[in-house]
Amino acid sequence: MDEGYSLNGRVVFRPIMDVDKVLHLGVAYTYRTPKTDVEVPNTYRISTRSHTSINRKKYIDTDDIKDVGNISGLNLELAGAFKGLMFQGEYKKFNAQRTKDELESVDIDGFYIQAGYLLFGGKYNYNKAEGEFTRITRGREYGELEIAVRYDYINANDFDAKVYGGSAEGYSLGLNYHFNPNVKFMMNYVYNNHDRYANGKGKLYVGHDADGNLTKDPFEVVEAKGKGGDDFGMVSFRMEINF
Repeated sequence: MDEGYSLNGRVVFRPIMDVDKVLHLGVAYTYRTPKTDVEVPNTYRISTRSHTSINRKKYIDTDDIKDVGNISGLNLELAGAFKGLMFQGEYKKFNAQRTKDELESVDIDGFYIQAGYLLFGGKYNYNKAEGEFTRITRGREYGELEIAVRYDYINANDFDAKVYGGSAEGYSLGLNYHFNPNVKFMMNYVYNNHDRYANGKGKLYVGHDADGNLTKDPFEVVEAKGKGGDDFGMVSFRMEINF
């Protein structure tokens, strides 16, 4: 078998770039072929956990998409900052081309948008060489308090291709304390909303069947549209130290 290969590229354009403000536009592209370390030859799988690795369950999981010839991915980026205000968003789309004519290609996409504000007069900093935001400048000697919001969405369902990986959205609210340039504390609340197809490759309950029993089969779920799936909220706290 061919061992497979991947080609990746990214281009960034900054129409606005000075001390207090920046506007970032970016495009990235990837082209991949199946590798020899996959579970089943000539397959591709997309899966993800829900915002934290503490919960090890992967609700979103396409399982092995079979007879894949190549995978292409497109990523669009928009971000900006003005002193203590920052916003950022990305849209991602993957397409898996199949080797058999009778099989539909598979499309999977998702996006996120987020914003942050520094309450003590600090400033967001942008690393031009890396094309991303880096550590902030604190507004007070004793630190900086940041409030942040975020919305995530992913859709790993392609009904035409008969791929049911599930879809989900996440609502996040964060409060972060930047103690000094090397230490910060982060607290987040996230609410996860999964659809009935987000059953972790058939391992997780997503609703009730006609007899009132819990079921892992999305096609047996009797709940109204938009009501199936496992939804939950979580609180996380993290301390980060940069050396």
